[in-house]
Amino acid sequence: MLRNSSRKRVCLSVAVATLGGVKPLDHAFLTDMAKRFPLWISLEEHGIVGGLGSALLEWLAEYAESSLQLRRLGVPDSFINVLGNQEYIRAQLGLDAKGLYKSILQFNSEHYS
Repeated sequence: MLRNSSRKRVCLSVAVATLGGVKPLDHAFLTDMAKRFPLWISLEEHGIVGGLGSALLEWLAEYAESSLQLRRLGVPDSFINVLGNQEYIRAQLGLDAKGLYKSILQFNSEHYS
């Protein structure tokens, strides 16, 4: 159950999985998750190019037999021209709780509106 800033309930079925690393990917685990969840979000606190999301896209192209959709969240492949502590930078990049909430709802609504 997610709650927005006005404390309204938003009912979504969400699961969180932590992968031990980018290589090697756990093929059996990912295959099981692909059968159970049609929308995936990868979250990285570094550049999204060449990270976990990229590895998942490669895995999906090679192995997935479904119409699974993946949204990669992380630091864009560009210069970050703001300074601040980790909390501030996460907020600027939409990687804080508020930004993640918005991204999850948007991704969900794009597929289930």
